Amino acid sequence: MALDDSANIYATFASTYPGKFFVVRSTDQGSTWMQYEYTGPELSRVPRDIVADHNGNVWLLWISWESEFAPAYLNLSKSIDSGRTFTTLFSSLSYFDGHLYQKLAVDAQNSIYMLWDDVQFKLTKFRFGDINQRVDAEIPNDTLLIGSWPSSTVSKDFVVHCAWEGSFYDPATGYHEFVFYSRSTDSGA
Repeated sequence: MALDDSANIYATFASTYPGKFFVVRSTDQGSTWMQYEYTGPELSRVPRDIVADHNGNVWLLWISWESEFAPAYLNLSKSIDSGRTFTTLFSSLSYFDGHLYQKLAVDAQNSIYMLWDDVQFKLTKFRFGDINQRVDAEIPNDTLLIGSWPSSTVSKDFVVHCAWEGSFYDPATGYHEFVFYSRSTDSGA
């Protein structure tokens, strides 16, 4: 879910129908909802996260598969009309089949932060919401297998906070699960 500066609520969810997902929006604190459907040629389209920036734009992170045996792609799309339509601005091969490995955050200057898996678990910052002003930072502790359930947020003083579950395998003792936390005090650099 996401909340914009005008208190509009946004949520996204997958459909059981292949190639389709939904974005819903409420302008009255959840009493009523408008639903927008998104379909495409892909075999599967699964939303991962949604945020609203301070200019009223809605950002959607989603995974797509072209066919059953094709690799997954991570897509970042932007809506300038309150979630009615989206334009995909960024697309990249998603490793680990794209399952549970992505999260979005936004800062006070409308920079978009994407926590994702791109061979290395990393944080990508799109400065001021501009896809062409991309800054990538690898996340510390990435020698471990990344588990799932990442989370990220950016404070008013531009400190980026990231947390995720991770594991590693020791042949003598088996799998070990941990929760990791990293922060960036230089705005994600």
